[in-house]
Amino acid sequence: MKGRKAKTGFLAGILLLLLAAVPAMAEQKEANPMNVSQTFNIESGSLKETLNKYSEVTGIKTVYLNKLVAGKKSKGTQGTYSSEAALKKILEGIGLTYTVTKQGAVVLKENKKNKIMVAQKEVAQKEVKTTPEKKTPKEHELEPMTVTAEKREENIQEVPVSITALSGVQIEDSGITSIKDFSLQIPSLHIVTWGTRRNSHIYMRGIGATLNDPAVGFYVDDVNYLNWGTFDTELFDIERIEVLRGPQGTLYGRNTLGGVINIITKKPKNYTEGTAYMTFGDYDRQDYRMALRSPVIKDKLF
Repeated sequence: MKGRKAKTGFLAGILLLLLAAVPAMAEQKEANPMNVSQTFNIESGSLKETLNKYSEVTGIKTVYLNKLVAGKKSKGTQGTYSSEAALKKILEGIGLTYTVTKQGAVVLKENKKNKIMVAQKEVAQKEVKTTPEKKTPKEHELEPMTVTAEKREENIQEVPVSITALSGVQIEDSGITSIKDFSLQIPSLHIVTWGTRRNSHIYMRGIGATLNDPAVGFYVDDVNYLNWGTFDTELFDIERIEVLRGPQGTLYGRNTLGGVINIITKKPKNYTEGTAYMTFGDYDRQDYRMALRSPVIKDKLF
């Protein structure tokens, strides 16, 4: 009986000790300053000033290297939070984290995960910059005009010479049927016709010739025309007209002191197509024009 009573008394003692320890543990947890809730009114500013105000409000010492907080700004925090929640809000988006020492001090350190994410982001941005952007035409953007003024296809805005070009649509809309007509739309170009169309003389930037060889080059599909009588011809089925102002002897050779006129006709395609125009006017005027383009050998020669 005595042994049983002793055992019972021993168990009762342990139970009393446990009951006494629970409030002590709870009190110790509540005593943790990081868990204490209070009202914060720390405005945004430099991170160093914000941490100093945080320490004044909470009584928690913050330890950090100056290089970690130099030049960094914090959004601060307003409202009722625990000391830990308030500290997280102060450090939000800055790239720093912290640890709490046994003495209750807060030690700031660099967030390695955030550093890795920033490095990955920088690499991704560099890859985007090195990847050429694909230019897509905007809804109301004019299509670029391609010319062969320098013996190769180029965007007219990138040709380093004084050039004016008329597209086939512009030629049709303007009713241009001769070089005399389109000269009225080209700056610094003047065509003089004396009597008949066989006596047409071209002047560009005031430079021209009435005798001997011309001073302005005249090309139709890269074929040079030197005879005065072939200049003022009918223009029909034209893809575009290019006018280069200024000396062009480097690429075109002789007779180009004033400039060059390039006339490019429409090329045949791999299918048959044609156009026809009829014009009627006063004094029984009647004009008929027709063009037909077709491949010589389909899918092979066109």
